[in-house]
Amino acid sequence: MQIGWLKAEDQTVLTLHKRVITHNPRVRVAHDEQRAWTLRIASVQEEDRGCYMCQINTDVMKKQIGCIDVLVPPDIDSVATSSDVVVAENHNVTLTCKASGLPQPTVSWKREDENSFVVFKEGRYRGSPPKKVSVYEGEKMSLFRVRRKDMGAFMCIAKNGVPPSVGKRIMLKVNFFPTVKVATELVGCPIGEPVVVKCNVEAHPKPILYWMRKRERSNHHSREMLISNENFAADERQKSDYEYEMTLRIRSFDLEDIGVYSCIATNSMGRHEGAVRLYRIPGNDHNNYEIEVTSRSTSTSVSMTSTLSDKRNESKRKRKRKRAKNERMKNDQEFFKGSSSSPQLAFKYIICLPLLIIITALF
Repeated sequence: MQIGWLKAEDQTVLTLHKRVITHNPRVRVAHDEQRAWTLRIASVQEEDRGCYMCQINTDVMKKQIGCIDVLVPPDIDSVATSSDVVVAENHNVTLTCKASGLPQPTVSWKREDENSFVVFKEGRYRGSPPKKVSVYEGEKMSLFRVRRKDMGAFMCIAKNGVPPSVGKRIMLKVNFFPTVKVATELVGCPIGEPVVVKCNVEAHPKPILYWMRKRERSNHHSREMLISNENFAADERQKSDYEYEMTLRIRSFDLEDIGVYSCIATNSMGRHEGAVRLYRIPGNDHNNYEIEVTSRSTSTSVSMTSTLSDKRNESKRKRKRKRAKNERMKNDQEFFKGSSSSPQLAFKYIICLPLLIIITALF
């Protein structure tokens, strides 16, 4: 009596009695010297799935069939799967994730930051309407009119119940025209005080950021680029994949710093700028202002008086004239009260009064 093991689907003989016929080193046959013949396959591979037949060569052949279903954990095909994607803002884009395994894996998508996103299904008749989801299932995912806030990492995850599940990270980058926003377009500062100007920028790809200035006291109409030095400090801070904050610090504001300051952002998509006007506001700087005027008048031999001093002197003169007028009216009232007792004195006063008024006006 001979006992053998065969591959049922193609009748390939694997073992005959105690001898292994196949050249597969992973196949072994075991016999317990009784009535049991066992086929053993080491390190089972996907190719080993199928049915096996134990056959007994007697006058009437007897056989028994056993089947193996090999489970294969999921695997993502990196060649057929999308890599990092770059798309212009307000355009549609499709991401693909191909996976294999036994049983066939299911593929799902989600954002790495777990935020929701807008998808649509492409079809012969414009597909289905867009909808907002946090998880999407399918090998192909179409994103509807991507915006700058959709920029980020998407996770493609494949699972079939056989551990481990696998995933791939796909980065979506959205290119768009730079935009510059200024919180305050008009900033005032006293002379000698520090001042800070800020601009918020949104742009992708990464922009080139810089400051330009047009001074109000300059005769030139052109602008100059500002570079950090002992009085200026220009900094930039990246807040996200596409958001930036520009900061310009003036350590000691001077008359020469009055003017329009432009924060400019430029990239391959275009250029944009915002403007901030810096002006001098009255403060504790009048002493500095008077000293500056005095030093200039000395070098040019021209007598100058500050505007503030002129205003103070004019106010003093007005108060002095008002006091003199009030005093004259008081004297006139006292005189006329006593004129009834001395008509001749009243007559003399009436004659001299016009002359006194003319002389006072002249002086």
